[in-house]
This record gives sequence, C-alpha cells and structure tokens, in this order.
Amino acid sequence: MSVPVELDALAAQVAVHGPQAVLLTVNELDRPHAVAVEVALGDDGCLRAGAGSRTAANVARRPGVSILWPSLVPGTYSLIVDGDASVYGGEVVVRPIRAVRHRTPVGTSGADPDAPSCITVLQPGEEAP
Repeated sequence: MSVPVELDALAAQVAVHGPQAVLLTVNELDRPHAVAVEVALGDDGCLRAGAGSRTAANVARRPGVSILWPSLVPGTYSLIVDGDASVYGGEVVVRPIRAVRHRTPVGTSGADPDAPSCITVLQPGEEAP
C-alpha cells in the first residue's frame, strides 16, 4: 500500500492539535451530524475514533466524513481532514483523503494579514512510490 507523501505532515498536525476533535457525518435526512471524539492516528495512516450507533449507521450509508480540530486561539489554524470511513468493532476508521489547516479571515482575530487562510497538508493523487 502506498503512503501519501504528506502523511508525516498530517501526523505532526494531529499531534499539535491533540486527540479531541469533532467527527462530521451525514444522517438519513442528509443533514450533518457532529460528535465530539478522541482521535488517534494509526501506523497505517488511518484515523480512529469511537463510534456510537448513530455515527456507525451514518458511515454505513455515506462513508465520506470530515474530522475537525477547531482552532482554540483566534488567528491560529484549525485542522480539517476529509476521508472515507468504515466501522470496525465500535470504532470509526478514516482513511484520510485531504487535509487542510484553515484559519478565519484576517479581521479582528489578530491574525497575520500575510499568512494564508488555507494550507493544504494532504491532497488526493499525490502518493509516495
């Protein structure tokens, strides 16, 4: 199995943001369903979190999910990972497809006006040999 080139960068960002995140799935009414989770990045490059019955049902219907580590300090970056999920033994396993660091636009946040608002960490189609 090939590993995305940016996987080390993703691992570093997950370590910076910590285990507390929000998992976003889509429910049977096509509405977002958000749950607080503790996330771990496995050696295989997949993100893992606990899954309740509603989250498991959502993933079974629609495997496309997002995990969000919000910025806790104005002007700093949040981390958003999009991926394909499956459920094994009460755990959501997410294969990351794309990851970005994102911050609010410059304004009253005190953010550096020259810093980009979005930085790609992991992008589809770029894999190591």
